[in-house]
Amino acid sequence: MSRINQNISSMVAQRTLGSQNSGLNKSLQRLSTGLRINRGADDPAGLIASENLRSEKAAINSAINNAERAEQVVNVAEGGLQEVSNLLVELQSLVSSTANEAGVSSEEKAANQLQIDSILQTIDRIANATSFQGEKLLNGNFDYQDTASADATELSDVKINSAKLADDGTALSVDVTVDTVATTGTAAIVGGTGTGNFDAGTDGNGDDVGSYTIEVTGAKGSQQFTFADGTAMTEVSNAINSFADQLGVSASLSANADDVVINSQAFGGDSFVRVKELNDGTTDGSGGTFIGNEASTSGVFSANADYKDYGSDAVVLINGSQATTDGLTARVSSAGFDVEITLDANNGGNTLDTFSFDITGGGANFNLAPSVDLSSKISRNFKGTLYFIAFLGPIAAHDNFIIFYFSQSPLGLYEINKPFGRCEFIFVKLQCNPLWA
Repeated sequence: MSRINQNISSMVAQRTLGSQNSGLNKSLQRLSTGLRINRGADDPAGLIASENLRSEKAAINSAINNAERAEQVVNVAEGGLQEVSNLLVELQSLVSSTANEAGVSSEEKAANQLQIDSILQTIDRIANATSFQGEKLLNGNFDYQDTASADATELSDVKINSAKLADDGTALSVDVTVDTVATTGTAAIVGGTGTGNFDAGTDGNGDDVGSYTIEVTGAKGSQQFTFADGTAMTEVSNAINSFADQLGVSASLSANADDVVINSQAFGGDSFVRVKELNDGTTDGSGGTFIGNEASTSGVFSANADYKDYGSDAVVLINGSQATTDGLTARVSSAGFDVEITLDANNGGNTLDTFSFDITGGGANFNLAPSVDLSSKISRNFKGTLYFIAFLGPIAAHDNFIIFYFSQSPLGLYEINKPFGRCEFIFVKLQCNPLWA
């Protein structure tokens, strides 16, 4: 007869010892790793939550590193631009000295020109050398590319400061609608009907007045003009236009050539034109030239009239948003989309119309949030434009008028169109968009 011997107490003790050893090993593992959950069996739900938190922490750390690196990129680009700015200040000093023709010898002008050449070469070298980890920052790589529609001539300028583009390469369409056109300030000098001549009117005795004095004022200044009775309106228009740059206005004959229409050169609510009678001798008389708006002239303007007219800004929608406008310029600025356009009044841009263009690529893109999507993306344009206008020889010699135009291009920050010869006079203008807004 077989017998099975069992020691229940020993079995219980062994099981308890094994359980204690397992708990001890788990505690030792937690102590050594510093983690409460080392395996899925420790806490399945807790492990899932822990992995999610670890993933978010890693993404946040990456976003912080991206922000620090973006700051470094901007600092490098800013350093390059600061060097260019210092060179331009030096160049402006040379421009001012060279413009003092009576006090500058030919030898000094030649020396200044050599120094100017050196400055231009240095600017070009800085543009092609400023880089971050091998990526050139100021050579046009970060400029936006756009494809205009057939009516692109309606825009004289497009500035894309920021645009978030999808990672799949889908172009961003920009639709422009002009709801209200921009206008200039307008005034008219109405001469004798059907004569095309200036009519100074008569005095209180019915005698013709010999002359007539007016003051024309624009955004840049004012000028007085005195015209004799019977002066052709063409001469009146030419006289005003001879001061166009000083006044900020332009004059032209009306369709019937009886009137002179004066317009501010600029468009918008800040532009204006003012025409004031200073002396026409008709205080107690009648007739004479009238001042006002040509569209409403009816002979009601009295002697010593003072007429002033302001322009108005365009009303423009860009992608359905009301743009902030200043004359012909319209801008929409929002998170991830900052575009400024200028309507071309000479090519039909300042008309009630709708047109569009596409942004197809470009921009300096930074991901500054844990997630990788458009909401975390910042895209900016590093852009600068330099204009150099030079006169070779006498300023009056228009054939020697040369424009140096410096702009971003795939070949370098500046495309330098520099003629041979020595510049007698140079005018410099710098226009740069900020790296960040």
